Amino acid sequence: MDFQRISEGSRGRARVLLPAVGLALVIAGPAGAQSPDVVGVRAQGMAGAFVALADDASAVYWNPAALAKGAIFSAVIEGVDRRDNPSGPPAGPAASRRSAALVAIGAPALGVAYYRTRLVRVPAGVTAGSSRNEGRTGAVGPSSLTVHTLGVSVLQSLGDALVVGATLKWERGLAAAAPEVAGGTAGERLDAASALRTRATSTFDVDVGVLAAVGPVRAGLVAHNLRAPAFSTPDGETLDLERRVRAGLALRATSRLTLAADADLTRTTDADGARRRGVSLGAEGRVAARVLLRAGVGLTASGPSRSSASVGVSVALSRVWWLDGELTRGAAGARGWGLSARVDY
Repeated sequence: MDFQRISEGSRGRARVLLPAVGLALVIAGPAGAQSPDVVGVRAQGMAGAFVALADDASAVYWNPAALAKGAIFSAVIEGVDRRDNPSGPPAGPAASRRSAALVAIGAPALGVAYYRTRLVRVPAGVTAGSSRNEGRTGAVGPSSLTVHTLGVSVLQSLGDALVVGATLKWERGLAAAAPEVAGGTAGERLDAASALRTRATSTFDVDVGVLAAVGPVRAGLVAHNLRAPAFSTPDGETLDLERRVRAGLALRATSRLTLAADADLTRTTDADGARRRGVSLGAEGRVAARVLLRAGVGLTASGPSRSSASVGVSVALSRVWWLDGELTRGAAGARGWGLSARVDY
């Protein structure tokens, strides 16, 4: 990681511009019903504390502005899988499966990525013969949404301290929903929801990010899905991507240790329909010439607890080639893993 020294004048501009941009993004507000991030193996190894720290090609997703402070060239190919309550009983807690695949290339002035995200979920107590809850908008029964995204990131520097970036996205969503599904366990109900007939919808969207670097400190802000795109199911319901705003702070404590913290500024919708804000705390440290370890915890700042803990490792195969892995465990039977191959120089 390269944390640049900046002039006192640049520091002043950062202090003025960051709050103004942050306020503009927060005013956009939340909407929709899609679960939080599962993209990024390094990010998942720190429980999602990555908005300010992003310095590889996954910054196209996590914070496009961070590409300016990252590697001269970076390429990532990866996959991540998450499962919540896969063995729960009938009529038990809500269950969900989330997965992501990413292929991305990044440089200080430009990033290009393809990523696929998928969310399958069954609300609490939905089994064959049950009825969906009343009084809620959108699909409230079992649902499945797969989104294929092509993104191009462009950046603009505002002095030495501050960078603003945007990822312009073309998205194709495959959406499905039903009032009920068959199955005895949560895993069986998720399998049934995964097999629902889908409808394809294409749209355009944009993410916007900001990054400020002051000595060993980075502060970042990202707003995802500013258009809150909606995807239609075969029966005319809609599943939409949430408009989400997230802030992050990273500190290079020593030459071998970096600390990071992220917080949601908008609420996200979990599989059980609860609206939550999340907080992530993470650390990344070099323990050997070719080995980096990371760990993190994810906490909920509102609503029922959905805490999680993650660990990750990066091993250098050469000066530029890396293998990354992570494992996550959490409340409500949550468990997940991720693997990636990465080039950085």
